[in-house]
Amino acid sequence: AVCCHDGRLEDKSGDEMDERFESVGAALDFAIGNEVEALRSIWSWRLVRTWRR
Repeated sequence: AVCCHDGRLEDKSGDEMDERFESVGAALDFAIGNEVEALRSIWSWRLVRTWRR
């Protein structure tokens, strides 16, 4: 779950998310269950990671 804290978007299970989306293949495997929502989540997460760097 992504939450907003001190003006930043953070994921409560950040390390787990890093592992899950480490490769495109893993992201696609995750997306199979609910493609639209999962892909939306993947790209939102990547945007958050980009902003935090």
